[in-house]
Amino acid sequence: MSPDHKAKLETFRTAPEDFARALQSLPREMWQFKPSPERWSVHEIAVHIADSEANSYIRFRKLIAEPGAPLLPYDQDRWANTFQYHERSVEDYQALFGLLRKLSHDLLAAQPESVFANSTTHLEYGTMTLQWYFEYVIAHTPKHIGQMQRNYEAWKEAQGVRG
Repeated sequence: MSPDHKAKLETFRTAPEDFARALQSLPREMWQFKPSPERWSVHEIAVHIADSEANSYIRFRKLIAEPGAPLLPYDQDRWANTFQYHERSVEDYQALFGLLRKLSHDLLAAQPESVFANSTTHLEYGTMTLQWYFEYVIAHTPKHIGQMQRNYEAWKEAQGVRG
């Protein structure tokens, strides 16, 4: 396994811990704050990250076992509204995120690097390889950690807090 691939697997593996640290660094009283009606709260982001991981869990397996089988998108905003993310247990969904990520990490780490060339078609992203999707998923958690930080800054501003 190349050093680059090994490093990416480690970043992938530690994402739930990184997310949990970022989440716990934010005051719980602001978790339901939405910077605007169409934006997600920290609470909703924490639930979304697990639902997204559930989709990735399946997609990784399809890319490994069924290359070429099309992957379907899901409407993340519809899921957030329909499943009332703001009412779900952040703790339960974070546990789910951690377990799904561990299982996917262990599976991906056991694959020869050649499997990462497997490809398929996604209705939103077009043709993609397992490598592309793996890197996309790696970037997903830091993206949402940044979004949570921006929500925190907007919340502080709305509260009249500086700094």
